[in-house]
Order: sequence, then C-alpha cells, then structure tokens
Amino acid sequence: IQLLDEAYEPALAAFDDALALARAAKDQPLEAKILDRMGSGYSTQRQYEEAMRSYEQALVIWQELDNSVQQANTQANIGAIYLLTEQYAEAQSAFEGALTLAEQLDDQPLAAKVLDRMAQGYSTQLQYDQALQTYARTLTIWQAQADKRQVATTLFKMGAIYREAEQYDESLQKFQEALGLAQEIADRDLEARLWDRIAGAYRADGAFDKALTAYSSALGLWQDLGDADNVARTQTNVSRTIQARFDRSLETRTENGVALPLDGEVVSGVISIKGIANHPQFQKWQLDLLLFGNETQATFIGVSERAKPQVGTFITLDTTRYPNGTHKLRLRVVRDGANYDEYFTTITIQN
Repeated sequence: IQLLDEAYEPALAAFDDALALARAAKDQPLEAKILDRMGSGYSTQRQYEEAMRSYEQALVIWQELDNSVQQANTQANIGAIYLLTEQYAEAQSAFEGALTLAEQLDDQPLAAKVLDRMAQGYSTQLQYDQALQTYARTLTIWQAQADKRQVATTLFKMGAIYREAEQYDESLQKFQEALGLAQEIADRDLEARLWDRIAGAYRADGAFDKALTAYSSALGLWQDLGDADNVARTQTNVSRTIQARFDRSLETRTENGVALPLDGEVVSGVISIKGIANHPQFQKWQLDLLLFGNETQATFIGVSERAKPQVGTFITLDTTRYPNGTHKLRLRVVRDGANYDEYFTTITIQN
C-alpha cells in the first residue's frame, strides 16, 4: 500500500523488516515475494543497482523452489531493469529466458507481456522492424485471448512505431483500429490518447483540418476526464496546428489582404495580424482599425518600416485597448506615388 502511495522509503524500510522476519521463519516464497516488491520499489526510485540486486536474489529463490511462473516474471523484471539502464543485449537475454519459460508453461498472457517488453527494447534501439514483428506476435496472443483492452493497447504501440518510422498511413490504420476497440470497451482515457495520436499523425502528414478535428475529440475527452495537463497540452497543439495550416496557406497565397484573424472571427487579448502586402511598385503597408466599421473612427495600428513586401506577420495587436464590438481591419498597400489599394477584414473584439 505504501508503494502505491509513493511513500517509497518508508515502504522499503518496512520491507527490510519483513524480509528479516521471512528469513528467520525460513519462508522462502514470502522472502522471494518481498524481494520482488523491493525490486519494484527501487526501480520506481531509479535505484537500479539495488533493484537488480533484489530481483536477482528473488530469482535464485524461485529457481530453487522450481516455481517457473514466478521465475519468468522476475526474469522479465530483470530484463526491464537492463532496458532502463540501456544494457540491451542483457535485456534481450533475460526476456528470452522469461519467454521460454512462459511458452513451456503455455502461459499465453505472460508470454504476451514478455513479448511486449521485448518490443519496447527494439523500439528504444530504433529497430522498428523487429519491434513491429514482436508486437505482431503479442497482438496475435491477445486476440486469441479475446482481451480487447490489450489488443487496443498493442495496436496503439504499433501505431506509435509506424509514426516514428514516418509511415503515416500504417500509423493511422493501427490507431483507428485501436480507437474502435477503445470506444467499444468505453476506455475514455485510451480513446483520448488515440485521438491525440491520430491528430499528430495527420498533422505530421500536413492534413491540418483532419488533425484539428481529431484534436477536438481528444480535447473534449480530456476535459470530461478532468485532466488539466492534457487539456493544456492539446490546446497548445491546436494552436500550433492552426499556425502550421496558416503558414502552409501563405506559401500558396498570392492575393493581398489580412489572412489572420479570419474574416468574421471573434478575437480577444493580444493577437497577431498576418497576411500579404505586395505590389511591383510596393512602397509600404499601413494597418488601421475602423471602430465599428466607421471610416471616420479609423485608428492607426502600424506601418511598415521599409519598402519591402510583407508575407507573414504584420504586427501584434492588444485588443484590450479597444472597445468590444464589431470593427474592421483596413490594410492599405501603398504603391507608386500616393496610390494605394485597400483590403478589409471584419473582426469582433470580445474581451
């Protein structure tokens, strides 16, 4: 219980006392279980040498007791420690030993768990093909066990591998398969994480509108779950995706005007005004805010400092300095002499 409460040091001290009692009573199964728990506690505290020492002592006891199930579990835990300390060959050896025992016992769930850890090891070393092959074996077992949660989780991990390998179509396919299962078993946390990954895959592939739709689904779930950290992170990703979409649109846009904020957009706080101001005889651009759309209430916002066409951010605007209501942004592109062209964008300030 103390370990679950993250009171690790008191828990480990209590385990020391319990270990002494188990040894005094010559209760080897209890001694091995305590050593396993100590290994877990040390691992959580990143005290890997102590964790390894505890697990190795437990392993010797399980071998003496000929308890293959516990022996396999402990070997898998030892492999995990090797993995955390980047001793990959030793990790692979420990996992293979655990897998052999699990297969001899015909313990399919245990075999799947060991394979899962082996796949993590391959993934950490960027050996994506081996990782995917190992996850595929894991997936087959969980499908045979009809364990939908584990099937969904394994598909999630395979999707993540494909994403790292920049194989976006395969990544989306795995995430979407997992999403259907997560929704079927009503695992809202997993569903949210999958929507987040789907959004990330779309964004990386330049499908920004699809990414925003997926982020919206993830955001709604995180909000329902009361996960403030993921809500904030997803909101940041939404903002970055909108920015990336805008930057992409500017690459192909040729006409002058304000592109952001959008025409008719409701704005608040400090905003960036972005767009294009260009002409063969370009001299300068100037931005004004026409309060309530009235040209007689034009308020100067900014002007270019040099005679160079502008593509991107014109200026930042603190909307709190202006009254709430519907106004117009006016962009003037001044060209030869006193001639200019005007472009208008309607915004509603709501602070």
